[in-house]
Amino acid sequence: MITVEQSDVAKLAPPARGLYGYFPAGLAFDGAGNLYIADQESHTILKRDTLGRFSVFAGTFDGDGNADGAPGKGRLGFEGPVHMTFAPNGDMYLTGSGKVRKIAPDGTISTPVLAWGYPSLASIVYSQKRLLGMTAFAVLETSLQQ
Repeated sequence: MITVEQSDVAKLAPPARGLYGYFPAGLAFDGAGNLYIADQESHTILKRDTLGRFSVFAGTFDGDGNADGAPGKGRLGFEGPVHMTFAPNGDMYLTGSGKVRKIAPDGTISTPVLAWGYPSLASIVYSQKRLLGMTAFAVLETSLQQ
C-alpha cells in the first residue's frame, strides 16, 4: 500500500502560495513503478518515485488554464477526474481539461493533434501504438508515431 499525505505534497508548493490543499483527481503508474497523481487543487501532475520521493512532474502551482510549454512553464487547467496513460517511450497522455494533453518524460506539456479533434473524453488508454478515448457515445481511436 502507498500512502500519500497532504504534508508530502505541501512541501512542493512555493512559499508564496500559502496554505495548500491537496485534491487528487487521478492516479497512474509508469512502467518503472513510479506513481503519478493529478492534483486538481494545484493543477499539477505530482510524481512519487519508487524510493518515495515527491516532485512536480508537470504543470505549475499558479497555473490555471491550459498552456503548452517547457517544464515549469506549461499549464494544466484540468477540472474533475483526470485519466492518464503512458506510451512505451514514456510520453504521458491525459484528459480532464476538455482536450488531450501530452507530457514528455522531461515534463514538457503539449497538445497533440489527434484524428478525432478535441472532444471531452471520459477515459483514455494507450494500446498497441494507438490512443483510445471514450466519450459518452463512442470509443475513438488514433494511431501514434512512436
